[in-house]
Amino acid sequence: MTKTFFTLTGLIGLALILMSNDTGVATEAGKDRTGSPFNATGGQQCNACHSGASFSTSITTRLKDTSGAIVTEYLGGATYTYEVEVTSTGATAYGFQAIALISGSNANAGTLSASSANSKIKVLVTTRRYAEHTAPSASGLFVMNWVAPAPGSGTVNFYAAG
Repeated sequence: MTKTFFTLTGLIGLALILMSNDTGVATEAGKDRTGSPFNATGGQQCNACHSGASFSTSITTRLKDTSGAIVTEYLGGATYTYEVEVTSTGATAYGFQAIALISGSNANAGTLSASSANSKIKVLVTTRRYAEHTAPSASGLFVMNWVAPAPGSGTVNFYAAG
């Protein structure tokens, strides 16, 4: 009886570890949950796996210039701050995933790099650069640096989920 209990407990624990996306779904499973054209799971986002409670979640993204002003147009090659803020009533920890793509071609739009300790970059399919959480964070604010693409690259779409 004791041996069966410990075996069953060990298997359940292993299953939870293997199914967990604590360090981000791109890192753990190579998946996109941003809602971008690469989300091959039919638009499935974070709540497909993270559920079980009643949450009212909102996501705010901001692109800021070096003076901290919010911008709606970019200057090719310039560096900006890209923020993803996840808020939710009832949540005790937060996570996110984001990607920047050129409209139409869906190529990487510039270069995202992690700026806050709770964010990182994961490269999928050899080129796609996803920003995501390093671990569930008590803060819902995730900050990245973004170097804009070359002038004339076109419209940039930022996709984010949290």
